[in-house]
Amino acid sequence: MVTTKKINSACLIIIGNEILSGRTQDKNINHIAKELFSCGVSLQLVVVIPDLKKIIISQIRKLKNQYDFVITTGGIGPTHDDITSESISMAVRKKYKLHNGAYRELKKYYTKIKSELTDARMKMAYMPEGSKLILNKVSGAPGFKIENIYVFAGIPSIVQAMMKEFKKMIKIKNKFYIISIGKASQSLTNGILSSTKNVEKTTSPDLVFNDGDNGPKIEFDMEVWEFGEINEGDVVDTVFTFKNVGNEPLIISNAKAGCGCTVPQWPKEPIGPGESGTISVKFNSKNKPGPQNKNVTLTMNTIPNTKKLRLVGKVNKMNPDSK
Repeated sequence: MVTTKKINSACLIIIGNEILSGRTQDKNINHIAKELFSCGVSLQLVVVIPDLKKIIISQIRKLKNQYDFVITTGGIGPTHDDITSESISMAVRKKYKLHNGAYRELKKYYTKIKSELTDARMKMAYMPEGSKLILNKVSGAPGFKIENIYVFAGIPSIVQAMMKEFKKMIKIKNKFYIISIGKASQSLTNGILSSTKNVEKTTSPDLVFNDGDNGPKIEFDMEVWEFGEINEGDVVDTVFTFKNVGNEPLIISNAKAGCGCTVPQWPKEPIGPGESGTISVKFNSKNKPGPQNKNVTLTMNTIPNTKKLRLVGKVNKMNPDSK
């Protein structure tokens, strides 16, 4: 006889026209499933729905009564089609109002990055009356909890930060007991991640997709640096200057060079709209004679989410007699 403890259930609602259109690929399911599993919660359903109030409201009302935890991602930004918070207010029949704690978090963040807390950004401080904040240590704007509903942003780095806060909030200590019965033995997490049967898409004939004009956008003063001819063993460096010409904070989560001879450095803090930053890159030509075409790939919260910077030139082979 196998003894088990109660396994808490969860569903994930991914909200976003850009996911349903195929323009953006969701990168949060895997992380959320694993984090839930680690604290004794089974992710049993994933639903993808558009930015439409009537669909958000109906899904929230249905699923909050079927699962212990309902997690949503997406639609809590400052743009006109970010309607998740207002829709959830309607779903739980609570007043949609300014949360003073959320306002303080936004004020602190935008003061820190020396950017203005505009009326559009103030929208991110509105949520259902009585909500508890889910802090966002990446870009300031918090998520929230109301009833058994946990509302996250959609950007992967922010989702990961909010999942840490979620785990503190739910305070579930027990781990899963994996039940082994012959060939039926399988981790619940693996079942979630390897099967597409658990993912539903809910669409509507009047769906209007986001035009892609919103969010962070990066522009460089140059994307290719030509360093000319150098001698083998020389070390050269340059600085790529960029500007966030979008209307949301830009987050560069990684800068990866194609080989160890090229070393990039990038800002770890979010870059506010209208602000500039730099990527510095150093190239060591030791044992690298001949034509050079080195890439540095940036990973960001933009669409598309990668950008390549290039260093090109020629390294003259060292004369053995000069050693």
